[in-house]
Amino acid sequence: MNWHDEAAVIDCMVGGWRLLSGTAHAFDTALITGIATNEARRANRLLSMFNHALLKGGERWWGKTGEIDVPALVIHGSDLTLQGTGHELHPADWATLTGAILDHTLKTARVEGERRR
Repeated sequence: MNWHDEAAVIDCMVGGWRLLSGTAHAFDTALITGIATNEARRANRLLSMFNHALLKGGERWWGKTGEIDVPALVIHGSDLTLQGTGHELHPADWATLTGAILDHTLKTARVEGERRR
């Protein structure tokens, strides 16, 4: 990859989004190309946009989800499964997601309110 070739970087970014988008919705190449173009032109160093894979230090938290003792909503878990959805959340699913978050938040607030009585 030539990180000085803006078009190649944009193509790479669009390809990555395509891989992460899932199969539930049509991939909007024009929209994603526009977003990738804006990101590439805004970046100081194009390669640095991909450095999150280098992050370290979270190993001590692996396997600890069973210790969470507050209500939690796992979007991709069995309580709310979005069939065909990839890593990226499609705008067509936003109403479902925000509704689930709102329901979860209201239920959690009611439980906490009852606990404090």
